[in-house]
Amino acid sequence: METSKNNSILLISNDNFIIGMLNGYGLANQLTVSTKPTEEQISPDEVENSYKLIIVDIRDLEKKSTKAYLKVLEKINKDSKIPICAIFNHADQQDIQEESWIDFYLEDPIMEKLDGYLREHFSYNFHPFPDRRNNDRRNRDRRNGNNHEDHAEASSVTGSQKLNVSRKTHRDHYKTGPFTVNISSQAVYFKEKNLNLTRKEFKLFTLLAADIDHIFTPQEIINHLWPENNRANKSDLYQYMHLLRKKVEVDPYSPHWIITLKGIGYRLNIKPPIESINTERQSIRSV
Repeated sequence: METSKNNSILLISNDNFIIGMLNGYGLANQLTVSTKPTEEQISPDEVENSYKLIIVDIRDLEKKSTKAYLKVLEKINKDSKIPICAIFNHADQQDIQEESWIDFYLEDPIMEKLDGYLREHFSYNFHPFPDRRNNDRRNRDRRNGNNHEDHAEASSVTGSQKLNVSRKTHRDHYKTGPFTVNISSQAVYFKEKNLNLTRKEFKLFTLLAADIDHIFTPQEIINHLWPENNRANKSDLYQYMHLLRKKVEVDPYSPHWIITLKGIGYRLNIKPPIESINTERQSIRSV
C-alpha cells in the first residue's frame, strides 16, 4: 500500500452500532476507519488526500443543515476525487438521491450493502462478512462438484434469451452496437474507450446485452445479480443501474443506451442517439 489513503475510510455518524460494526470490519480487513460526529463541521482541507472513501450518515443531520453539509462534501468529491457514500432513510429522504455526485446510497441492511460496495471498489482479499451461511453452502457445493451460483444465474435468465446468453458468453469478445464486450478481462468498451466497469456493473451490462430485444424485468435482473441473496430488492437494483448509467450515458438522468420501459423493465438500446447521427451526416456532407 503506497499511502494511507489506500486503506482509510472516514465515517461521519453518531450511530454507535454502525461505528462499532465498521470498526470491527476494518480490523478484519486491514482498513483504517476514522470517525467523526455529524455535528462537527468538515472542511475540504481536513480530508484532502487522506481517505479512500467517506461515508456520511445523512439520517443524523437536521433537514435545514443537510444541503449545506452536502455542498461541502460535493466540493471534496470534486476537488479530491474521494467517493462519497450516504446512509439515508429511503422513506423520508428520497430527494437526497437527486445528488448525482454521491457514489453510493446505503440503507438497511447497511453493513451488508457496504460490504458489497467495498468488495467492488477496494482491491483487497476481504474477510468473510455476515453472510456465512451462503459461503458455507458455496464451499460444500464446490467440494461436491456443484456450482450453485452458476445454476442460480442460469435459472434467472429465462425464455428465448437463454440461447443468446449462451452464444455470447462463450465467445471471448463480441460487439453490440458501439459497445465491445470482452469476457476474459470483464471489460466493456464504448468506441474503444474502456468504461472501467466493476464486476457487478459488468454483470448487469452483459445481461442487458445478452438479448437486446428482450425487456428484462426488475426481478429478472435482481435474480441474476444476487442469485443467493433473498434480501436484495429494487433499491439495490436502482443503485447499480444508476452507477452503470453514470459510466455509459452522457446524461444518466436522460439515458439513451440503457432505457427504462415504465412498469415493465429495462433493455439495451443500441441505436445511436439522433444528435450523433446528425453529426455523422453533416461530416459526410462536408467531405
